[in-house]
Amino acid sequence: MMAALPACFQVAAQPLKVYSEFSRISPTGEVVEIDRSESDPREILSPAVPRNAFASYHIVATVPPNSPFILEIGQNPEEAVKVTMYREVHDANGIPDKLEPITLPYESKTGDAEATLVFWMDMWVDRNAPVRRIKVEPQLHIAGYWYIYPMEVRVSPPIVPAYKPARRVLAPVEARSDRLVQSEIQMLLCSAAAPVLEAEREPTVRSFIVRNVQQDMALARNYYPREETFKILFAAAKVKTAADWCSATKKQLTEGLNTEWFLRVRDFLYRGALN
Repeated sequence: MMAALPACFQVAAQPLKVYSEFSRISPTGEVVEIDRSESDPREILSPAVPRNAFASYHIVATVPPNSPFILEIGQNPEEAVKVTMYREVHDANGIPDKLEPITLPYESKTGDAEATLVFWMDMWVDRNAPVRRIKVEPQLHIAGYWYIYPMEVRVSPPIVPAYKPARRVLAPVEARSDRLVQSEIQMLLCSAAAPVLEAEREPTVRSFIVRNVQQDMALARNYYPREETFKILFAAAKVKTAADWCSATKKQLTEGLNTEWFLRVRDFLYRGALN
């Protein structure tokens, strides 16, 4: 664990932020327009995670001009989870998708202007991990100080069963991030024809979102009766029946919903509570 920054400095302009995978971040450090909602993005401070599964987050670091910096992920206990980090690459429209792997600690230096850097943190929780609270904290070293984002992860009892991931034809980059969720759920609810499989490819934000939702569906099938899963999905998506879901257009399904609505489903799957 890295040495903590004195409390007086941690309170001042926090250069580190963490967002859920459904809130993609622009080069200016804001949620991209297509993913914005009237409500603020969920604050990621004490997320629950299942075992034998991945959990993913956007890490945003804002660094002053001409500043060397170090990005690290501190854990307590050490190596409680396996963390893989990527640098997110924005397209011409400022939407991140391509992921470039990086090694921790990540060291670099900004140019003549303040820089906002966006990273993808992919966290793997072993199936034999103890059920407990652990520290998994992004840490940023600038000008002699460590800025720490305090994140306490709750390793929960559910264990994602073995399943065969399916390679999907992904929604366009410019679509809302939750469009990727809709496609997976329609496969479950609507007897939709299996989409054409795509070849293996380099990791992207979209492919990892689909991977994470597929493991959630595997967990739901293993832990909950089919009707109970439907009930939770309907409550979170504000629809009444599977027929309503299957007959609605993708635009109708997203109207009035925060792009992070599926996090409510995860609350139930991981902790048994629909928040």
